[in-house]
Order: sequence, then structure tokens, then C-alpha cells
Amino acid sequence: MTIRENPRQAMKAKVAVVPTSLETERDKDKPDNDFEARLDEWLTSSCSATPLQAAMRYAALAPGKRTRPKLVIEIAGHNETAVDIACAVEMIHAASLILDDLPCMDDAQLRRGRATTHLVFGQSVAILAAVSLISLAFEVLARLPVPSAQSSVLVQELSSAIGAEGMATGQVLDLDHSATSLVSAEVVNALKTGALFVAAVNMSAEVADLGRRERECLADFAVHLGLAFQIYDDIKDATSTESETGKTVGADKDKSNVVNRVGVRRSWTHLLNRLARAEKCFASAGFDASKLRSIFSPVYDAA
Repeated sequence: MTIRENPRQAMKAKVAVVPTSLETERDKDKPDNDFEARLDEWLTSSCSATPLQAAMRYAALAPGKRTRPKLVIEIAGHNETAVDIACAVEMIHAASLILDDLPCMDDAQLRRGRATTHLVFGQSVAILAAVSLISLAFEVLARLPVPSAQSSVLVQELSSAIGAEGMATGQVLDLDHSATSLVSAEVVNALKTGALFVAAVNMSAEVADLGRRERECLADFAVHLGLAFQIYDDIKDATSTESETGKTVGADKDKSNVVNRVGVRRSWTHLLNRLARAEKCFASAGFDASKLRSIFSPVYDAA
């Protein structure tokens, strides 16, 4: 029995959980296959076949849009270093989803079309899996074949994004319903969601050796894109079903987010404005803005 076949039964029976095969998760002909294979490789070598490793794989290899990894590879180039950075970013993202879904956070039952990690493996293993994914992400960065000065920049960017200067504080503010206006709601979004986009872009620009102007444009691009992405997520939470989103919906109904501050209709206006500004910044950095439509197709298609 695999966790994909029956996650609830696996949890109740407390049997050994078998990691899902990569080939059953992904189309082997997809263009991002290099990234998926490398992510699978990192997660296979991280530790022995234990419930901890299974939980890490369950969370990180679950079918997803892979927007952040695609963005890294688009900016940094399709090479081994860029793919490894993309893996590190996705590990952080997966860890944040595990923590976000916990009963003490959003208490979610569904994520990416499957039972949330803590439902399958229990809260203790889920938390340890999140910690282990964060640890593994920094191991990936430490092993990159880049100059030590660049390595330090990469570590600083990622650590700033996930700690008290970024995602952790954003989550605290989100749980405390601290946003009392549209501006403060976007501050929460910039920390909770935008910080990892900014880090992913800054890390990509670093290894691509981009100039100061290009980096500044890309940093602005990441801010606008992160805000647009979170608004889109909040709109889905308010208007879609679980079968449509693949995750628990309605968890944000009492939060002080943009949708709850200004309504769905005005939120779409804010989202489209952020997308337009993101495209302009991306183009100003010398990149093809049309590529964003393929990387972030769910947002553009809905808009």
C-alpha cells in the first residue's frame, strides 16, 4: 500500500509508508523533468527510508505548479546550479506548506489534492519533515560549485526570506489578524508570500552575474509578483471549491487579507495591476515578459 493509494488508511494502520514513485507523479516528457529528477535525487539521498524521509518526499514531490523553481531557471538559466537552487527554494516552499497546514496554524485537511502531511504522518513527523526540508535546502546551497562570496549571498538571501525578516513574521501577522487596511494586508502578503519570491529572484540574479540595474528591476518584479500571487490565492480561497483548488478552502474567511478588506471584485483589480507592474519590471531587466504567462499560467488564465 502506498500513501498515494490510501493516505488515511496508511495513517491509521501505522504501516511503513512507501514514497510515491516519481514516474507516477510526473510526465517524463515535461520540460521541467530535469528539476523533478534532481529534486527526487536530493530527497532520496537525504536520509534512510524512514517515515521522516517519506514525509519529506510526500510534501515536496506532490504535484504542484512549481512556479518558484520555474522562475529561478528562467532567470539563472537551465544549468545544474540553477536547478539545484530551484530545488532548495522548492524545499523551503514545501516546508512552509507543511507548517501552514498544521492544526495550530490553518488546520488544513487537503493540500495539492491529497491529505495534508500531518494527517498522513502525524504532527510530530510532519514538523520534523519541515525542519529537515529547511536543513536540506541549505545543504544544497552549501554544495553548489560557486565562489564562497556567492555562496554567502545565497545563504543570506534564503535565510532572510524564511526567518523573522520574512515568512515567519508574515505568518505570525496573518494568524494574529494584524492587518487593518489594504496597505497592512499587503505588508503581510509581502512577508508571508513575497519574501520567498524575492529571495528566489535575488539568488538567481546572483548566480547569473546580472548588473545592478537588472537586479533592482528583478527585485521590484518579485515584490509585485509575490503580492499578485497571494491575492490570487486568497481569491481562490473565497470563491473556489476544494476539488477545484486541491486544498482546503475557507481557511482565510476570518483573516484580514486583501479579499476580505476590499472584496473579490476590487481584489481582481489589484491583482491585475500588480501583474502589469511585474511584467514591466521583468521586461526592464531584459527578460521576455511573455514567459511569465507560461510560468504563472493559472493566474493569467483566471485573470
